[in-house]
Amino acid sequence: MLPNRPECSLLLSLLVLPACPGGNDSGELVEDDSTTNADDGSTGDADTSGDPPAEPTDGDASSGGADETGPGTSDCDDQMILDLGLVGGLVSEGEVSSTTSAQGWASMVDATAGGIMDAPTNPWIYLRFTPEGLRKVEVDDLQALESTDWDIAAKRFGLRLNGGVSGPSQVSAVALEGMTYEDVTELPPGAELAQESFYDADCTLIDDGSGQGAPAYLLAQWWTYPGCVATTGVPFILQLDDGSLVKLVVDAYYESGQDQCNETGMMGMGSAQLTWRWAYLE
Repeated sequence: MLPNRPECSLLLSLLVLPACPGGNDSGELVEDDSTTNADDGSTGDADTSGDPPAEPTDGDASSGGADETGPGTSDCDDQMILDLGLVGGLVSEGEVSSTTSAQGWASMVDATAGGIMDAPTNPWIYLRFTPEGLRKVEVDDLQALESTDWDIAAKRFGLRLNGGVSGPSQVSAVALEGMTYEDVTELPPGAELAQESFYDADCTLIDDGSGQGAPAYLLAQWWTYPGCVATTGVPFILQLDDGSLVKLVVDAYYESGQDQCNETGMMGMGSAQLTWRWAYLE
């Protein structure tokens, strides 16, 4: 069970739709979200529509029927539009950049979604892993519900995959607790890949157990909240729709000051400016 995260309360007071069903779409606590100023000590990074409300946690409950529908749409799309605050007609203005690293790629993802106050009315950023780096996919939230072009989406600190109840593709993942990114060279024996299943068969949202009502996203274990959005270093293996495997770790949520956050619980500067490391596995 993840630690209690005071993120959803602010978002809930801002949203008209139940977009913070799980806490904040990104699960961001009530943090000062100016991307250029240090967080002012407000409680957190709360943001729920689009980022797991009380954001991510590992969720693997029932699939809500998405796996049975195959490529197309999930049976729970209508509820997800409300719960995650999905926005039609707007494509994320966030950018992504990638550079080669010792073990694959280092990618910077702008998941600010307009800042914490405006995130409820701004879309997720949709991304695809390619041999040439991480690429942005130009779709809005509603188009993404029927698109297999994207692999992973980000908004504030919410990360969700295109598979299961979250999208029509077949992307799956497993968290490898107790391992480091460098340790991961293959899918460990016994590791079980799963698709997003943050809805049950009745399309009732399954939360991550943090107490904030955040959706139980598969990649939720990348972060914790000791007073800021701290990274756990937990690596993941993703299986993409073409069957290829990618290892992924989130190194930073803040543009600067992530180590300070991890070590002291003090917020960094430039929230939702994500840094990922990832690589294809042979």
